[in-house]
Amino acid sequence: SFTWTTNTTPIGSATATVTISPPSLPIGSGTFIGTRCFDIAESNNDINQCGLLSGRSTVRADFNQSSTYNQDYTFTPIGTVSNVRFYYVNTNGNVITGLSGGDSGNNITSPVVATVTYNQDLSSDNPNSPTNGLALGLTNSNPLTADLYVVYNDNANNTGTDQTLKLNAQVKDCRCDCGAYMNNGNYREFLCYNLGANTSIDAHTATIGLNGAYVQWGRRGPTGDSQITWQTSPNTTNFKAAPTSSDANTGSVSGWSQSNAGNTSWRVDTKTGNDPCPSGYRLPTPWEWLEVINNNTVTRTGTFMSGATEYGSALHFGVLEGLTYRVLLTLPAAGSASQNNGSIGDRGSSGYYWTSKWVASVGYGGAYIYDRGGVLRFNSGSVSAAGGQNGGDIGSVSLRRRNGASVRCIKQ
Repeated sequence: SFTWTTNTTPIGSATATVTISPPSLPIGSGTFIGTRCFDIAESNNDINQCGLLSGRSTVRADFNQSSTYNQDYTFTPIGTVSNVRFYYVNTNGNVITGLSGGDSGNNITSPVVATVTYNQDLSSDNPNSPTNGLALGLTNSNPLTADLYVVYNDNANNTGTDQTLKLNAQVKDCRCDCGAYMNNGNYREFLCYNLGANTSIDAHTATIGLNGAYVQWGRRGPTGDSQITWQTSPNTTNFKAAPTSSDANTGSVSGWSQSNAGNTSWRVDTKTGNDPCPSGYRLPTPWEWLEVINNNTVTRTGTFMSGATEYGSALHFGVLEGLTYRVLLTLPAAGSASQNNGSIGDRGSSGYYWTSKWVASVGYGGAYIYDRGGVLRFNSGSVSAAGGQNGGDIGSVSLRRRNGASVRCIKQ
């Protein structure tokens, strides 16, 4: 806000509020967390990949409720900082109407909270407004959006450099995306589901529909949009179809390929033609999975017992918001397909998720054989990831390329 004296007779004064784009500041450290996505769950019933209304209604964002239109966002610094302030910019639509909070003092080491007020007309049924329902019918391709910023000084006495972290909030009439926090507090979006999983069910409750399909490292699997074709395609020589209620699909696969995909079939630096992820997504790198492990709180649900029809176990990455744990990304313990014949093992007790980097394994006599694929692996007590080209911690976290494993895609 600016106040000035106008050059008129008689002399008067005026005030005005203007919106200024945040300056280009260095990306900071620490975390900046809070609800990023709101689904008003009023339409788009199982169309445009928005999910069933019946499954979305339990997490509906009703902006007529103060618990929805008032949201807290927390910045937690690393080390000692100063002069913490918050800003917002509505980037598509009138999403946010106000913001308060911050700490202009020095020697800040504790979390600092911003309270954001969202427009109460975003969802329908506001009897006091003729313009309510602003997000009605919006999908993943056209949500209403706003950017939230925390800006702070990286010195304890406000004599250092201003740094910033940004959080994008979106409101739509469609299920929310999934993701995880990475280094420096950055949030990265992932697909909510394994390739081959049922995308119309709740993404964070482990059931048979979340299991998804399996593919050998470096292979494309069925052609077309993998979110769709992987749900209906049969077994092939390098692809193991997802289980169904009538067929757990645990047995061997006729002609299961015994050849390895080439070292560059899935590359770190680019999305290859063999990358099975849909447009706009790619295989995660091992280092991205390691960042997910290191920057999110891990929880588990289920018994983590192995069995042909054990579908109830999953690993969750999330964040603690006060006393509440919020799940951001869920990976079912789908097991893997045998390198020998494609039969399923460890379903319910372990999860194996391919990375784009291949690893080296020491063979008999000390010779290097390059026949393993990088993988994120977890079980009831551990979670780890690797994909280094030569050596490193690969013995317990890699798979033969001829194994079949799950795929979870990260946004490019």
